[in-house]
Amino acid sequence: MDEKLELVRNNLVHYQQWEDVRVSPASFQWEGENIQLIIGKPSNSEREECVLPVEYSQYQESLLTTNLIDATFTNLVSEEFERIVLAIIGDDGTVVFYYITRGTSTI
Repeated sequence: MDEKLELVRNNLVHYQQWEDVRVSPASFQWEGENIQLIIGKPSNSEREECVLPVEYSQYQESLLTTNLIDATFTNLVSEEFERIVLAIIGDDGTVVFYYITRGTSTI
């Protein structure tokens, strides 16, 4: 298992106390990076959430773009999920979580 996936998974299980936490087998490549989600259920919710782990260095290097988020929703997130949880991993191993909702496109 990828180091960042393992770190975020362990945080969700042991600190956030999520249930049924697992790494999704689906993935895709983005600018040389393997993009993969963690799926689990927060202890205070009946619904599962999708978590996208990103290292802070990737965040600073602009790997995290609206194009990546759109591609993640398109390739990895089923229609039942309205949002993903972005997990940004700091250099010291801390994890900060943000919600990103599915956007709508208009022409």
